[in-house]
Amino acid sequence: LGPDEDTLTALVCTIPPTMRESIHLRYLQRTKKTLVAHIESETSFKYKKVLTTQVRSPAEARAVALFHAMDGWGTDEKQLIRIVVGCTPKERKEIIEAYHEMYE
Repeated sequence: LGPDEDTLTALVCTIPPTMRESIHLRYLQRTKKTLVAHIESETSFKYKKVLTTQVRSPAEARAVALFHAMDGWGTDEKQLIRIVVGCTPKERKEIIEAYHEMYE
């Protein structure tokens, strides 16, 4: 049947930043599957991209965007600039840490 997209959107897009980590941990404990993995398996295309970006922390979302900007043939330099230029030094450090956790 697939997901109830209205409910999924409402839930994912209203997760308070202060509760994001505890929600992810609780979801993993209850389902033995990460929330991101579940969303990826139940959605597709741009809807999946929007929800997985929204459910991640800002640093994780930017790390994923950086990875895709540098993945494959060539580098999307405009995307790299958009991601990095608007960040504070603290945010850049968080992005670097998230990138290393996710991709190394």
